[in-house]
Amino acid sequence: MSEQADRRNVDLIGLTADIVSAFVQNNAVPVAGLPDLISSVNATL
Repeated sequence: MSEQADRRNVDLIGLTADIVSAFVQNNAVPVAGLPDLISSVNATL
């Protein structure tokens, strides 16, 4: 992978974490639903 692609992946991971974190702070999400939520947010980005 190129350095630019690596940086993009790091940015997407960070954005995904920020969005999921904000969402679960304000909404009840079962633990079993977290992997699907994370995957969905990441795929959308």
